[in-house]
Amino acid sequence: MKLILTSLIFIFMSFLPIYAKSLPKGFVYLQDINPTIIQNMHYYSDENFVGKKVDGYKVSEVTIEAVKALKAVQAEIQKKMVIR
Repeated sequence: MKLILTSLIFIFMSFLPIYAKSLPKGFVYLQDINPTIIQNMHYYSDENFVGKKVDGYKVSEVTIEAVKALKAVQAEIQKKMVIR
């Protein structure tokens, strides 16, 4: 029974959000601010300066200033898009 309980706890913990850690002051998660922005995170792929995934960076952590700029550009792009 103890083994089953321990296994269940481990399984449930593995489903915790990947961004459960706290961010440095002035940083936010891009997907929380505007999930419509398409992200190409090279640091979480083999296509970066180290040639392999960089541990600890599964989501985009950006400064508030960068998010404001990205959000403004995204809004401008969405205004110009023609949906048929």
